[in-house]
Amino acid sequence: MGIAERGRYILNLDQYKCNNGPEHIGRIDLACPYNDQYVLRLLVKEAFSGYNIPYGLEWAAPLIMSAEKYQAETLGIRHSFVYVTIRHGIVRSVTDDEWHVDGFSMNISHLPEQNYLWSNVYPTEYTRCGIVFPKDFNPKK
Repeated sequence: MGIAERGRYILNLDQYKCNNGPEHIGRIDLACPYNDQYVLRLLVKEAFSGYNIPYGLEWAAPLIMSAEKYQAETLGIRHSFVYVTIRHGIVRSVTDDEWHVDGFSMNISHLPEQNYLWSNVYPTEYTRCGIVFPKDFNPKK
């Protein structure tokens, strides 16, 4: 099942058994800032409002707008909120460069979010596989 189909249905942990991988949507050239930037889930669009991209992150605006256009026109999905995470510079965290899993931090059924990744040098590594969660899975651990 592709992203367009998965994005329209309630998601639960049982559905991670499927082998769902990323989809390539294109190339966009951006002029990265000279200084390091570390931003975690910054709200740049609230429900019923326009974008509010802060000074210093405007270099990422073309990527944000491109992702929104793809989301609406290709997937047919419009989310009320948009968050941005930027890691630009040397990895300073001890755990930030370790393998981890995104996308199921809650043990409830929910509409899935879509993540858009962009890399100017080293792309994000990923593995394409299904995951089976035990019945006693605790998302708070």
